[in-house]
Amino acid sequence: MIICHKYQFIFLKTRKTAGSSVEIALSRLCDENDIVTTIAEEELRQEEGGRAGKNIPKSWYQYSPKDIAKLFLPLPNRKPEKSLLHNHVSAKRVKRYVSSEIWNNYLKITIERNPWDKAISHYYWAKGAKENYPSLSEHLRRLSEKHLHALSNWKIYTIRDCS
Repeated sequence: MIICHKYQFIFLKTRKTAGSSVEIALSRLCDENDIVTTIAEEELRQEEGGRAGKNIPKSWYQYSPKDIAKLFLPLPNRKPEKSLLHNHVSAKRVKRYVSSEIWNNYLKITIERNPWDKAISHYYWAKGAKENYPSLSEHLRRLSEKHLHALSNWKIYTIRDCS
């Protein structure tokens, strides 16, 4: 996720859409006043001339109780978050974080991908180097049983189910 004040845009990074590559490219436009979340490929970003990840935390009084809980309380299938602004942060959270002037005036950018390509990409990412990983069909079946919209990025770039 990037908030670039110089060029007045907010980049909302989605999953399995080449978001890291785009984030590396866009981070080259940023300066020390911009917010750039850290990514796993930080070394590559530096080699490509991108700006290193940088979060600017808010004062505690600006966080909602729900935000504070997310920072400290683990859920059954989730660890506490390290920061409220992270790679795949939702538009809803970014909107709460920035001023209404920034939110209303900055261009919001995101990437979406053909759903089939995204599913294939997710399969190979999940499989990694594992030899006994299930087939693609089995992987997709399990994914659909677990969560119908497991590959959807809709909640990253929408607020209240609206774009």
